Amino acid sequence: MNKEFFSDLLVIAFTFVLVGTRLVAINPIMMNLSIAIMGLLCYLFFLLTSKRNDIKVKSYIYGFFLSVCMMLSIAYNGNANITNVLWIWAYMGVGLLLYEYGVKKLSGFIIFYTVNLYFISLALKGQIMIDEILETGSANNLSVISLFTMILFYLSRRESLTNLIVFIPVYIVMFVSLWTGSRAGLLSAVVFYVLVIIIEFLATKKQRWKLYIVISLSIILIGVFVIQWYEMFSVVLEGKLERSGMESSRTLIWNDYFKGLTDNVGNFIFGVPGLDPQYQHLKEYSGNTHNIFLMLHSKYGLIGFVGVFFFILKAVRKLFHNKQWILLCLLMVIIIRGMFDWVAFPGSMDVLLWYFIFYASLSIPPVYVKNQQFRTYNIVVRQRQKRNDYNKNL
Repeated sequence: MNKEFFSDLLVIAFTFVLVGTRLVAINPIMMNLSIAIMGLLCYLFFLLTSKRNDIKVKSYIYGFFLSVCMMLSIAYNGNANITNVLWIWAYMGVGLLLYEYGVKKLSGFIIFYTVNLYFISLALKGQIMIDEILETGSANNLSVISLFTMILFYLSRRESLTNLIVFIPVYIVMFVSLWTGSRAGLLSAVVFYVLVIIIEFLATKKQRWKLYIVISLSIILIGVFVIQWYEMFSVVLEGKLERSGMESSRTLIWNDYFKGLTDNVGNFIFGVPGLDPQYQHLKEYSGNTHNIFLMLHSKYGLIGFVGVFFFILKAVRKLFHNKQWILLCLLMVIIIRGMFDWVAFPGSMDVLLWYFIFYASLSIPPVYVKNQQFRTYNIVVRQRQKRNDYNKNL
């Protein structure tokens, strides 16, 4: 049995179920059940096929730890229900498949372009009323889905990113973010683009002309976007600004949450009750803090927050130490996007955060790192050193 092939099929199926349940009219219970079942199937497949007992044991420990943290938090603040514990294991299952087996280039291509070309077709038809497209969630969901598929796309790549074609997904995510009026989505895509350009510029010398071409063509493409679709994008963005202003309601929600943290020790340890009337703005959004770290504390309490935050910091440090710049950029993109919306804990980005949690805690790197051929700075340095050593031995 080709484990990588079936792993790819499961990841593709999970992504399409994740997207489809938001675009098709379906009972909310059935929607969540469908996503959870797909994620749990991924976890079961991993347990049955992987020979790595170290990662299995750690998945049991981490899953049990967060399950207990969530149940303690639920008992105190009621911010979730007991079935939400399934999300921990479901999203972890998909993350484990990505870590152990990776995702093939073709699969990453299929996932990204199937989803995003559909979004583009709707945008080009002039459907700017996103609520007419989504059956559940808000317009931000589309930009999150687009970003999620972009990250999967880049996890499937192996070649250098000094290539305009490989940058097309970033341009598409920018387009979808503008179409949906997602300022956080646009910011995330722009940051990733700029960071990769800088990395590639530092990593290459002879091929820097390619980067100049990519940058020049990017400016042209952005100019075309602005000229061609400025009116459509401006309608969405102006509507958001008129409704909430540049500050938006997020700061009011965050102020409520931080106030709740200082109100009593219970809120600080187990999470602020999202439906408590005294936190008006937080209650208005049903406990949605529009920030993944506040959601992490809200759902898992202080202990869960510290545990997960520790591994995220450890992943950043390890990626920086190992000079895995592309992976570091992808993690930064998730964090930036998560600072302004509920995209994790639980949410689709949990899949990718689990990937980085296991990267931080395991000695054996993921398939992506073992097989990668990116011309990152450390690889270039090693190549030069090998040539120098070879010349000295002649």
